[in-house]
Amino acid sequence: MIGLFVLGYLQTLFPSKAEFEKVHDKLIQMDKKITEMAVLQKAITSNSSDIQQMEDRVRFLEVALARHDAQDGKKGGNRQ
Repeated sequence: MIGLFVLGYLQTLFPSKAEFEKVHDKLIQMDKKITEMAVLQKAITSNSSDIQQMEDRVRFLEVALARHDAQDGKKGGNRQ
């Protein structure tokens, strides 16, 4: 009788095969989601870097244009 009680108690400590399979399936799904998130994070990081490079190029062009306009202004002022 005591042996059956101990056996019943031990069975409550460990999940059944069906519960174990459910947990296993959830862990697999979570692993897939984490992998998907890692891929998306890499894409976002790459896109952010590309955007930063484009912003740097636009700033460079703005400075070059401002210099060109300033030089044109000096040349125009000397002719008058």
